[in-house]
Amino acid sequence: MPAPNPDTVHLFEDCPHWKRRQKILWEEVRRDTERGKDRFKIRDLFANEKCSQAALDFLSTMDVGRPVPDPAEEDPQSDASQRKVWEREEREEESKQEAEEVGGWG
Repeated sequence: MPAPNPDTVHLFEDCPHWKRRQKILWEEVRRDTERGKDRFKIRDLFANEKCSQAALDFLSTMDVGRPVPDPAEEDPQSDASQRKVWEREEREEESKQEAEEVGGWG
């Protein structure tokens, strides 16, 4: 069996930029399969029906695999707006997680 692509491992486990999204992914995988990333091969995420949707959702939150627009056709205003939406969604997710963690202690 071929070794996993280092870029894939980086994206799903190591990339600091996507750490919050990775945490969500692996929490969903653990909830659905009772196995965490230390006991799960990345290739199995897509093969396992219990967690393939979580893996696809994870990828849908980033620009992986999306076509790169022609720079001459790019709309900087649109890119900035989309970036703001993603940043807002990430802040909302962080707030939700923090509230759940605080609620779990009380």
